[in-house]
Amino acid sequence: MPFTIREYGPSDFNRLCQIEKICFPPGLAYTPELLHSYIGRRGAFSLVAGPDGKGTEILGFLIGQHERATVGHVVALDVEPAARRCGLAAQLLRAAEQRLARLGCRQVVLETAVTNEAAQKFFRKMGYVVLRTLPGFYASHALDALLMGKRLPRLPNAG
Repeated sequence: MPFTIREYGPSDFNRLCQIEKICFPPGLAYTPELLHSYIGRRGAFSLVAGPDGKGTEILGFLIGQHERATVGHVVALDVEPAARRCGLAAQLLRAAEQRLARLGCRQVVLETAVTNEAAQKFFRKMGYVVLRTLPGFYASHALDALLMGKRLPRLPNAG
């Protein structure tokens, strides 16, 4: 199913907070303050997505960051439960990977909870592998995370 992916705008913020709260339990969900700080970080970009042709309805979002010269980071990838299994997360992730590759990134990394088997399965399907376990990553839940990564293709005219 095709979706419209566009750049985040400040008027989208409250909807992103709603989606984050729907997707993750308290303590794992980013607070509005933390979400705002990730969106505003140096090298960060945010993409929002909704039904094709309707640029105003947001069903999912991704926050990415060009962290170091050759490493990108997917900080958040959230899709409303009712819109899952339709290809939206894959389209957002591919768009972020393409952007990071154009910026010269050779690798992208992300974290996911060791208990989030659905996310792990999705990321593996998208070509990510487990790099290592991050003990106590989600301190509020004494929960470990998996650091997952993927090599990106070198694009012409990329950094």
